Amino acid sequence: MQDGNQFVGRRFQLRVPPLDGLDGFPIQLCPPSGKVLDLSTNGRTGQQSIVWQSFSTTGFVSHSNESLDSLAVQIPFRGHFMQRMGSQELLAKEGVGLLSKVRPENQMYSSPDFIVLGCVFDNDPLSMAYGAMFDPSESLSPDFLQFADMHQLGLRALQRALVQVVFWEDAPGGQIDTMYPLMEELLIFQLIGCWPMANTISSKFETAPSHILMRATDYIDANLGRSLTVVEVAKAAGASVRTLQKLFRSRLGCSPVQYIIDQRLIRVHHDLVREGDVTPVSQIAYRWGFVHLSDFSRRFKAKFGKRPSDIVPRSAI
Repeated sequence: MQDGNQFVGRRFQLRVPPLDGLDGFPIQLCPPSGKVLDLSTNGRTGQQSIVWQSFSTTGFVSHSNESLDSLAVQIPFRGHFMQRMGSQELLAKEGVGLLSKVRPENQMYSSPDFIVLGCVFDNDPLSMAYGAMFDPSESLSPDFLQFADMHQLGLRALQRALVQVVFWEDAPGGQIDTMYPLMEELLIFQLIGCWPMANTISSKFETAPSHILMRATDYIDANLGRSLTVVEVAKAAGASVRTLQKLFRSRLGCSPVQYIIDQRLIRVHHDLVREGDVTPVSQIAYRWGFVHLSDFSRRFKAKFGKRPSDIVPRSAI
């Protein structure tokens, strides 16, 4: 990924805005329509990889500035995203990892309140490691599946290792330069050893209906401040109510109604942090459609593990 030892294991931090921090970063980022992009990223670059974790309250649209002989792995921690690759649309949510080639035509659309763990590996070291594991006499390339269930033990270990790399503190005396190539090699072998290969994909990751789900979630996110019905959302998504309910349960693990409630709770949490010291909790709850405060408080604590009043800045208490 980088030439020269001075870049091996280099830490980086990006904050958008401002956009100045993205100079030289091979990703083009755009805000959702009508919004100002809010994004923060921490990570490390190496000779064979880039590893990062990003958080965005607004969501974003992104694509690579160039074609790279590399594979990208993206693992949502919160929220979901759709990757559009030509005519193919792939949806990934919490607990599902997506692996794809790095191409400018591949666009990623993330939801608001989005956290993702990502890494990019060069193909050459991946192929060399794959050949070393299975048949050193053959020139082989791993035939990875696009989706992986991140709840599996090996993939959970890979995820944990990537997080540790992102937040790995620099060692004194430049020791990181000698250690990081070893860490990259371990990550590559770990990816090959645990990411599913061809002919084992589950039918639950079928990609054709992804555009329906994305239209539905986009419509919900844009209309959370008013009354919504499942019939209305299904019509906006171009699907029947039954199809929409089936998609939400199979892809997001909840019903459309529960998704709407969860997104409203997230908005309440965000507003409590931002303005809870000047705006009453009840007023913020009403703003996002919660009329019965006892029911709202119960749902809020079930989702976040805290009462709404616990989120209010201390200066307001």
